[in-house]
Amino acid sequence: MIVRKNHRVVVLGITGKQGTFWTEKMIAYGTNVVAGINPKRAGESHIGVPIFATTAEAGADVAVMFIPPPMAKEAAVSAAAAGVKLLVVLTEHIPAQDVMAMHAAASRHGTRIVGPNTAGPFGVLQTL
Repeated sequence: MIVRKNHRVVVLGITGKQGTFWTEKMIAYGTNVVAGINPKRAGESHIGVPIFATTAEAGADVAVMFIPPPMAKEAAVSAAAAGVKLLVVLTEHIPAQDVMAMHAAASRHGTRIVGPNTAGPFGVLQTL
């Protein structure tokens, strides 16, 4: 899956090791990363990207998640409720019931989910 230059991408968990690594790669390939999400670091910036507390504040239409399994459901549901149209979930080992809840929320809000457990955003979020 490839995003377009006009897509506004938000990275949930941008300040973690994987979030930082893959966000740097996405930016290098021209992906329009407009925000990161980390409630504890809202108001800061990280690798040149502004950090917000919630996905709703970021105003993005594509989100990629680098969130630990226990918090993945809440992050995905809030991203869908915030109007994200494409959600890439890279988190592994999310409980099956949480994945079902994520997909139900996505269906209610018109969000398409790739994952969980996708191979990685490097190719997925390469911009044309």
